[in-house]
Amino acid sequence: MTMELGKRIEDCMEKPVTESGYHKDDLLLLLKGADWIGSDERFHLREFVDAFTKFFAGAFADERLSLMCLSKKHVESAIRSLTRVEKALHPEWCVLFRWFAEVQPRSTPSCGGSAALGAPHPKKRAHSTTVPLRAEIEAAMARHRTLRATAKTMGLSVPLLSTYCKRYGVKVSWRPKKITAQISSEIVDALRAGMHPNEAAEEFNISPSSAYRLLVESGMPLPTVEAKTLRTEEDKTKWRLLVLEHPNASRNALRRLQPNLWMRLNRNAEDWLEENLPAPLPAGCGVRARPSVQLSSKLNLALADATKACSAADHIRMHMSRYRLQDLTGVTLYALKRCEETGSVERREESREAFVDGRLARLTKSIGRPVQRFSLIAKEAGLRTETVRKALKKERT
Repeated sequence: MTMELGKRIEDCMEKPVTESGYHKDDLLLLLKGADWIGSDERFHLREFVDAFTKFFAGAFADERLSLMCLSKKHVESAIRSLTRVEKALHPEWCVLFRWFAEVQPRSTPSCGGSAALGAPHPKKRAHSTTVPLRAEIEAAMARHRTLRATAKTMGLSVPLLSTYCKRYGVKVSWRPKKITAQISSEIVDALRAGMHPNEAAEEFNISPSSAYRLLVESGMPLPTVEAKTLRTEEDKTKWRLLVLEHPNASRNALRRLQPNLWMRLNRNAEDWLEENLPAPLPAGCGVRARPSVQLSSKLNLALADATKACSAADHIRMHMSRYRLQDLTGVTLYALKRCEETGSVERREESREAFVDGRLARLTKSIGRPVQRFSLIAKEAGLRTETVRKALKKERT
């Protein structure tokens, strides 16, 4: 069978496509004559695949050919490519299919009888089996202008004519253009008059994308861009009024007054906003206002009460740290520090050493006698042993 396959392939290569008998259209006619395609144009695919694989089982020593002929999936895919005009098929499949159709016709006759073999379906149009030339297709396309009308005149299907046009490089038009030059001019005039592209699409019965395309081609801005520009101009007017209402306000003060307005201008007109902002103050030239006398007096009283609470005799002595004073007075660390630097309040914070000495002094006063063991002193004072040892060692030196 390998020798027979070689002869058929050589015959297919030497003869032209239209005369070799291995063209797809010739194969379809042969399969119809062999009753593999019935008079109702239905392909007996399952029977064909089973018979094809059995016929070529063990026929070739070549592994590739054996895989092609024995794989039902590959055979079915090749048959589907054979019956579709827009699909290509490898010449080896054409040779194998013709060989099989000549030797192995379908045993069971179709329901339409042998007289109907190869007859086209009454509802389908019989297409020409001759391949048209490029000049014929170009002349027909120039006369009828659309692919559908040209295919109907030449007796071809639309997919087949599209395949020929792609092969020859002929430009096709599926339908006449709906938007003529006159309609385009009217649409552009309507858009220039202020009509929205969606309204123009509905008015002239075109797609919104076509209306937007004409808008861009005419050099007009998109509706979103135009709306954004108008909104930015309104924001600029509001900002000018804000600056006039607060002539002495700083940049941050104006920003806090209208945060949303500043945000939109900073995003859409950053350069303009920078030009219309007050000049920034030089670094270090600002004068911080001192707290009033009443506020300083209240703060001193609060700090005094906090100091008494930390050194009260009825409970264990607490460390007067800055964080402790913040918790007792409710004043932030930054405010306490600034008030201390300006001299508005007294500094009440004590060091770690002063706090330890205060606890040890209170312990000695309460016991009335010295304690020799550091661990007992630490336990009574609520301190660590090492802290007590360092404090007493410092006193002795």
